[in-house]
Amino acid sequence: MGRSHRAALWTLLFVVAIGVHAGAQNVVLRVSGLDPENEVAAQLIELFEARHPGIDVQAAPLPPSAPGTNWEIELSVQFVAGSAPDVIAAYGSKLYDWAEMGFLQDLAPLAVRDGVDLSLFEQEALRQYTIDGALYALPSGVSTSVIYYNKDMFLEAGLPFPGDNWTWDDLREYAARLTVRTESGVQRYGLAFQGTLLYFNPWLRAAGGIFFDPADKRRILLDQPEAFEALEFIAGMVRDEILLVEGAWWGPFHEQQYAMLYDGSWLLPHFLRLPVPFELGVAPMPIGPADRVAFLNSSSYVINAQTDVLDAAWQFVRFMTSEEVLRLQLEADPGGIPALSTLWPEWVSRFAWEFPQGRELSNVVVDAFNNYTVTEPFFLNNQETRAQIDAALMAVWRGAKPVPIAMEELVSALNAQLSNL
Repeated sequence: MGRSHRAALWTLLFVVAIGVHAGAQNVVLRVSGLDPENEVAAQLIELFEARHPGIDVQAAPLPPSAPGTNWEIELSVQFVAGSAPDVIAAYGSKLYDWAEMGFLQDLAPLAVRDGVDLSLFEQEALRQYTIDGALYALPSGVSTSVIYYNKDMFLEAGLPFPGDNWTWDDLREYAARLTVRTESGVQRYGLAFQGTLLYFNPWLRAAGGIFFDPADKRRILLDQPEAFEALEFIAGMVRDEILLVEGAWWGPFHEQQYAMLYDGSWLLPHFLRLPVPFELGVAPMPIGPADRVAFLNSSSYVINAQTDVLDAAWQFVRFMTSEEVLRLQLEADPGGIPALSTLWPEWVSRFAWEFPQGRELSNVVVDAFNNYTVTEPFFLNNQETRAQIDAALMAVWRGAKPVPIAMEELVSALNAQLSNL
């Protein structure tokens, strides 16, 4: 759809909406995470207000990050003080923490009451914020993990491009053959990715492991054989200097310092818009000993459990996660992937229209959503537990401790701490 057609669509929606807009606005709805200076966000807010006379949306971006603080901390302070916004558009593990602390409204009864078809949303995204049957967020956008690769480097090395059925062994072989060394050290790594819990999760799951016992979240399982297999696979590539996990970032991949980069699908439109100075390839996650697994991230809307304008807040969340609005956002910018699975074919088409070279690449992303994404794990005492796991993972990647010793120490400490919760 061209720009003129998109403008016509917006105009039609406003003409329809303006007819129902009358009367003084008497409910103030505070929303964090939407920038009213953004053209699309401003238009959506205006459209919502036109359709819901009596609701005045006061929107602002997430609080800016600064040394010693960030938006998560600032909003946590506001929740404790009873001054948090009514609706928050955000992402990440902090939403789970807010839910467990009782700060977020359970949306499941509202969805049932109003007949919201939750089956249309990406199901892992819904499971991500479901605790004991309560649903604390409605997702608006989703992303997953893929392997980006430099096709030019593969051709130079005489390697076939990764196929649908490539495996961990293939990945290791490719990383070794694509690594370039000089007398001063590694000039180009075959593979790079961040070594944090989020990025490790798919490898653990692909080996058949899990972070904790689903029946008892106080029992961490990183000392099991499946976890050791995943850890040793990554640690072995780090030791062989064919994998970089510290400081891995998209910038050096663009500068051709890595042949492959494991990262989120959110980088795909970024790489195509730059564009990268080589032919870009996108491969699915390789098949591990037990399965093929990719991570899932989502952006979501949550409602403050303390809000005194619950009905207005729920109407706004329903509006912002509706097929109509997600389609409008898709038409404005095909870089974001809508959380409604019904819109994925449109995303592929719209993405290919914007990026003619991207149709094949986008199909890899949709296949992951349909077949093998898993949610990010959330723990009891989530932030502290995650920090300890990340520290233990970095000790392994740096070679400071062997896998069995590092994990046995970690599991012993965590299980003791969590048993008291």
